[in-house]
Amino acid sequence: MREYQLRDKNLIKNPAVLFVLCPSVCLPAAKILEGTMSIKVIAVSLVALTMVGACQTTPEGGKSGQYQAGASSTKLSGLPANVPLPGDLIVGVPAEAMNPEIARWYGAWAGKWGGQLDSVVIVEQLDADGTGQVVYAWADHIPWNITRGWTREQATIEGDTMTLDRFQNGAQASFKFRGDGALGGLYERSGRSGSYATFTRKDSE
Repeated sequence: MREYQLRDKNLIKNPAVLFVLCPSVCLPAAKILEGTMSIKVIAVSLVALTMVGACQTTPEGGKSGQYQAGASSTKLSGLPANVPLPGDLIVGVPAEAMNPEIARWYGAWAGKWGGQLDSVVIVEQLDADGTGQVVYAWADHIPWNITRGWTREQATIEGDTMTLDRFQNGAQASFKFRGDGALGGLYERSGRSGSYATFTRKDSE
């Protein structure tokens, strides 16, 4: 589990603000500073704590989103029920003026790696240059010692192929448009043979 980083490093100059942002780390610091911090400051900090999400973390193995599509559809059908998805999922909708070669990637895609591991790729946002953000999710699979989960990843489209940034385990997934409209998926990890899958588009409303 990874913590969000403080964007404004100047905040840590104020011990009361630091106490509010991360009490699990700063309680010891508050004790050390109690000689200089008034009871009033601590009381205000505790009140603020009830209003601010303290030390938020992203889902284990996942990444926080960076942007969202302007228009979206979040109703999906045909996805495997055993694959978890984020609660703030956005199924992106391409702009009317977008290049069709980029726009065709939008939507939800499902497949089985090696014919066994259910997985889903959902395109949330794409820019005109072919870069964007997707949600990649997978099911439990005991034979491969895999626990279900999901992650947000950056994607790059070049021609007929979309490649995701490397996952935390060092593996990388890529998807290539086939003539039948499906995607041919390749999952590669250093030192291991690759896994293949056919990903088909699922309906959204």
